[in-house]
Amino acid sequence: MAISALKEGAEYTASKLTTQNKFEMRYGLLEVKAKMPQGKGLWPAIWMLGSNRPEIGWPGCGEIDIVEYLPSKPKEVSATLHFTNAEKKWEYLAEWIDLEDESVISDAFHTYTMDWTPESVRISIDGQLINEVFLSDGMKEFQRDFYLILNIAVGGNLGGEIDPNFTEGVLLIDYVRVYAKDNFVAPEAPLLDIDEETVGELIDSSLASNAIKTGFTDLGVVELVNYGPDMPDFSAAETALDGDYSLSFDFPVADEWGGGYLETEEKVDLSNYAFLKFSLKAPETFTNGNIKLESPPTNFEVALENYTGTPRSNGFVEYTLPLADFEGLNLSEIKIPFSIWNITTSSSEEVSLLVDDLYFTN
Repeated sequence: MAISALKEGAEYTASKLTTQNKFEMRYGLLEVKAKMPQGKGLWPAIWMLGSNRPEIGWPGCGEIDIVEYLPSKPKEVSATLHFTNAEKKWEYLAEWIDLEDESVISDAFHTYTMDWTPESVRISIDGQLINEVFLSDGMKEFQRDFYLILNIAVGGNLGGEIDPNFTEGVLLIDYVRVYAKDNFVAPEAPLLDIDEETVGELIDSSLASNAIKTGFTDLGVVELVNYGPDMPDFSAAETALDGDYSLSFDFPVADEWGGGYLETEEKVDLSNYAFLKFSLKAPETFTNGNIKLESPPTNFEVALENYTGTPRSNGFVEYTLPLADFEGLNLSEIKIPFSIWNITTSSSEEVSLLVDDLYFTN
């Protein structure tokens, strides 16, 4: 079987095969014999996600990366487990290795094996160990059902810059085999605790009102949620434009990803509006942040650095973002009307961003 990525004109297409809603497993031995593609910027993977992903989302559903390969690192492969830790933060346990014979991975077929028991997940290539993770009591994700994904992506966080001469890459699959141990009786899967196993926290909804323009009620009841390893804390700031307080997104030193967002209690209809307006007060070291809106299951984000704001009082700058820029959203079913993600700064220091006078208009 061939799973392909292509360059078609100025665009790229990629593909995947998934067993979601068709086949899932909990414990056992899984073998995939595959030949990895060549081409800088490709990101092929053989991996698994928890079958309860529609209920809890990622990483609370758990993820097992049996192998990820980057042609830009032709002699290396990695295997990783992703999960929500006891502090309600995303955690991953990853290992990269070279083959013992130092050969180029994509030159030949290799057999990737996952041996999964209630105690551990052991992943290897041609019998050579890549990663072995012993499952602690808190890693409940890996005591539940998972489904398999075989895919090839182009670019992305790991794939990186794409070879300008790239035209096609193919992940070849010889076989996929799953084995169960004779007479093995699996322990009962742990009950799902969504609050405990979801990354981030729900924050007192009264804080959210400090960001929203007085009198703008179309969002209804709004809660604050922070998410990711670089998620911010929230606080009420006395520097404000509208009312007594603004909402402060208090970010740690930006090393990874994360953000904070306003989430409505019910989906809201914003289809009658053309613009999102908000005012932001940021330190000089702030260089960019992504503003993301979401109508599940679709989200879209824009980079704030691509917009020019209008100065207001108290150091705030007002931004007007056309809703048409948030491509693919169903504006009649918005669940997240505002979020700030993945900020960047010119120095390694904590940053507080004050948001005030947020509303939608024409």
